[in-house]
Amino acid sequence: MADHRQYDLVPLQRLLKVLDDETRLELAYAPRFIHWFDHEPLSAFSGLTARQLVERGCENDVARYLSSLLDGFLG
Repeated sequence: MADHRQYDLVPLQRLLKVLDDETRLELAYAPRFIHWFDHEPLSAFSGLTARQLVERGCENDVARYLSSLLDGFLG
């Protein structure tokens, strides 16, 4: 049975808004980004997901973390 609930884009849009252009462009080629955003617990943030953090107003922290990962930091 399919889930027909509307996907809440607002937290994702808030994160994308604070990312720099280079990071945003890299994510455009990352097909798993939405799954990561919604479902991957981040050990650096006590196991919260990026969505949970953005919903709590921490989009700048997630943006810095994501940029550091894309620059090669392993978390």
